[in-house]
Amino acid sequence: MINYPFINLFCYPAGAGGKFLINCISLNDKVVFQDRKLTEKQLAGTFTTANKIKFLNDGLKLAQDSNVWTDLGLGDFQLTEMSNERYLDTFPEIIKKYFDRAHWIQECMSRQIHLNMVSHNFVDLELKRRVWANGKIIVFTNFRSFLEQRGYYIIDNLGFTATHEVTESRENIDKLWNHYTESLSEKFIFDVEYAYTSSANFYNTYLQVCDYLFLPTMSRLVIEKYFSTWIKVLESISQSSLQV
Repeated sequence: MINYPFINLFCYPAGAGGKFLINCISLNDKVVFQDRKLTEKQLAGTFTTANKIKFLNDGLKLAQDSNVWTDLGLGDFQLTEMSNERYLDTFPEIIKKYFDRAHWIQECMSRQIHLNMVSHNFVDLELKRRVWANGKIIVFTNFRSFLEQRGYYIIDNLGFTATHEVTESRENIDKLWNHYTESLSEKFIFDVEYAYTSSANFYNTYLQVCDYLFLPTMSRLVIEKYFSTWIKVLESISQSSLQV
């Protein structure tokens, strides 16, 4: 196991808005974006908070112009250059050796910089916890309405489909998700239905997440502006997909 305390493990279904929260808590020099090149730039002092804000704004504009959402090109693989499948088919000791050789990860760890990682189900979360034993968990709940507004329909704990499923199956999945959430001994529960209803609700929740992770916060004006733009882009993409 890697006994590094500044690992944040986010668990949420695809489409639940987890990347947005991750980006918000990364708007400081204590956290890196989920991209190796951007991480190396930050470590070299050439990717500041102002650069991060510009990157997000440029990414949102590109998503709106293309009507395609790609998480702004950020993710676990882009940061670590190791696929999530390795957690499933590789011994934790071997994964540790990989990260021992990943110099950009090691430099983040030597500087006590936070690293964010994502799990879209509890199986993957448990596998990551075998490697990152001291990771802090942020798990999303009450995400069903937000997901379906975006055209995501969960069919099981490992994926989703863009077609409606039997209501009973959806309810069973939600019950299981809540059961596993409650079984976690220590976690921050991020209520999607509450947080993403308004920019004010999100900002209040964002402050709580930063407090839980012991991270500095960005100004309310910056976060709420990013929130409003993000929601508009998602709505535009969703409406466009419905017209196809």
